[in-house]
Amino acid sequence: MADKYPMTPAGHATMKAQLWKLKNVDRIANSRAIEVARGHGDLSENADYSAAKEEQGLIEARIRELEAKLTLAEVIDPTKLSGSRVKFGATVTIDGSPFDNASSVSADEFDPNETNNTDKDAGLQLFADAEQWKRFKLLEID
Repeated sequence: MADKYPMTPAGHATMKAQLWKLKNVDRIANSRAIEVARGHGDLSENADYSAAKEEQGLIEARIRELEAKLTLAEVIDPTKLSGSRVKFGATVTIDGSPFDNASSVSADEFDPNETNNTDKDAGLQLFADAEQWKRFKLLEID
């Protein structure tokens, strides 16, 4: 694993909310599903039990992953950043883009349906959409 996981405050809050949901909602629902499946008889031929146990493994793995990332989180407040370069957490306005503006975020916060910016000088900026890299003129860095 990485030494630090940079993320925005919003990404950190989202990750904490996901962890809370996994521990307090999904884990409990899965435990009940396992209990119900056990009541159906022979566990060796019980597809519901096998599916619930597999889901339990996925839930526990995701909990461990989120706990590790939150422990190593480096929360970077984009409001405290400035300059003429696009840096982590910066919001930019892009000419010719179908989006009003874009923000650079960590890999964990990246949404392929939104945008991703790299650390480039103001002017021409690489912009990622869900399909391919394109070039747009960068109008403003907030």
